[in-house]
Amino acid sequence: MKVQFVYPAFERHAQAHPELYDYVPCEEYLGGPSLGIASLAAVTPEGIELGFVDDRVYPLTAELEADLFAFSFFTPAATRALELAAELRRAGKRTVAGGIFPSMMPELVGEHFDAVVVGEGEGVWGDVLRDAESGCLKPRYQADAPFDVSRLPPPRVDLYVGAEHPELHPTTIRCRSRAAAP
Repeated sequence: MKVQFVYPAFERHAQAHPELYDYVPCEEYLGGPSLGIASLAAVTPEGIELGFVDDRVYPLTAELEADLFAFSFFTPAATRALELAAELRRAGKRTVAGGIFPSMMPELVGEHFDAVVVGEGEGVWGDVLRDAESGCLKPRYQADAPFDVSRLPPPRVDLYVGAEHPELHPTTIRCRSRAAAP
């Protein structure tokens, strides 16, 4: 089975307010996704192929092949996540969502995804994967208790590094000079 993790694109505050670029020292700061995806990748059992796409860098399309598309997103990325889920589901692909926005709005997100993980995903991720493999995803997954972080392997940030665009590497970012103080 192949799981394709997806971090949806979102509009950054400075994009909506370009006047802020006068006060931002670099032309672009992308920053990595949260550790949610990397933590789930770390608890994924052996034998499951993992992929990662940062939609901010390489826009996701339904042509990408996977058995399950697993999204993690917060409020600014919610619109894009719902759009991508609709595109994937039209193409007959299975989707699951987790993260801050899906945990706070599971009913809304559940209308657009095959399954929603509410709260910490590490404790239920194995269930999600087993159900996806057997073709019977439940609409909602939620752990009964907090995950014991002492059992959490190191996050798989290697997925993020492998998905970076060479032009976004910190050594190649062109910096602007700060605007002169008034």
